Amino acid sequence: MNEKAKIILAGLRAKYPDQDSLGKKEAADELGIKVAALSSRMRKGKDLPKYIKTAGGSSRVRFPLQDFAVFLEAKAVTAGE
Repeated sequence: MNEKAKIILAGLRAKYPDQDSLGKKEAADELGIKVAALSSRMRKGKDLPKYIKTAGGSSRVRFPLQDFAVFLEAKAVTAGE
């Protein structure tokens, strides 16, 4: 994990101090999309962070904070790029 991803991870941990992963609603909020759009991406298997299916059906998933931070860093665009 590079330094930018570590900074993003620190921000996520500060925002979600008692969690090591995000649910669908939180993940969608962080990505700036609706839960339906996130679900669509999951069905297509494209443009989303790694996630873990949990017990309770296909809609029960968790997005580990570390993987989420790496995904956000990879999608980040800096000025001049």
